[in-house]
Amino acid sequence: MPRWVLPLTILVLLVLAMVFRWESPGRVVDGNELIIYSHDRWLDQHWVKVYSPYELIDRPLDGHPDNGSILTGIWGYFIAGTFIWLYLSVAKTLREKKKRSAGEKE
Repeated sequence: MPRWVLPLTILVLLVLAMVFRWESPGRVVDGNELIIYSHDRWLDQHWVKVYSPYELIDRPLDGHPDNGSILTGIWGYFIAGTFIWLYLSVAKTLREKKKRSAGEKE
């Protein structure tokens, strides 16, 4: 198995985790405001986002502290680390392949 398969698999799983993190069960238009209700599956928190011409309100409905930004930051570090790991693995595989092909030509 090539050494880049594991970091690629982890990278795909991390991206899928973020894609399926949020669920938006409802949107309401109230005058000039757009109200979006969301559910954070990682923290099991319900959120409300209120878009108005004057401000944006983005807060949890249940009064819990906003730990979602901390988790998103940690997720970002994992993405960056996995991307670097994938890049180094592919580079090493290509270097070894180049060495092998140069050795076969001699």
